[in-house]
Amino acid sequence: TTTEDLHAVACESYHVFAAGAKGTVVHSGPTAPVGGTFAKQQSNIASDLYTVTFAIDGKGKTYGAVAGNNAYIMETKDWGKKWDVAPQCSAFVFETFYSLHLTALDKGLGAGVAVTKQGGGMKYYTGYSWVCATPTYKTEVMYGTHSMGKLGWTVGQTGGKIYYTVDEGWTWKSVTAPSKETLRAVTFATAKLGVAVG
Repeated sequence: TTTEDLHAVACESYHVFAAGAKGTVVHSGPTAPVGGTFAKQQSNIASDLYTVTFAIDGKGKTYGAVAGNNAYIMETKDWGKKWDVAPQCSAFVFETFYSLHLTALDKGLGAGVAVTKQGGGMKYYTGYSWVCATPTYKTEVMYGTHSMGKLGWTVGQTGGKIYYTVDEGWTWKSVTAPSKETLRAVTFATAKLGVAVG
């Protein structure tokens, strides 16, 4: 399907998506044979993609997003048949997105983390658009994020800190991590049980 490097993968309701270099997005649907048959999708973006995420609500409504080395988050509402620029705030001009994560859309929540040349910035998905959350961390790069209802976490090149939100991403605080090494990813099984790696 592609010879480009792939940087991220997301699975939802037997759909598998991978995103990578030069705007590459490939998809395998629930009717694909065992082992997976992937088809390339048109992401409408030419720069490298580093993150892909999907969510589905209890009514079957889907939402997906990809982002990377560009100023845009691209979104789809039909399993990637069509990708468009997602509505988002313009308070910061984000140049690289390393991680996006969404929760169930019936809650209208999700999380996004972005990085600029000036440092880290954050956007949060409201169910309608990506809004800018405060504060930005001008000396830190964020590589991973996870959201769960009103809760969200983000990790990266933060010198031993893990950032979290309890109000849907409007404000962020930090806790001390047991390591000062760069953390690349974070995920939570419950509100109290999570793993960060780096």
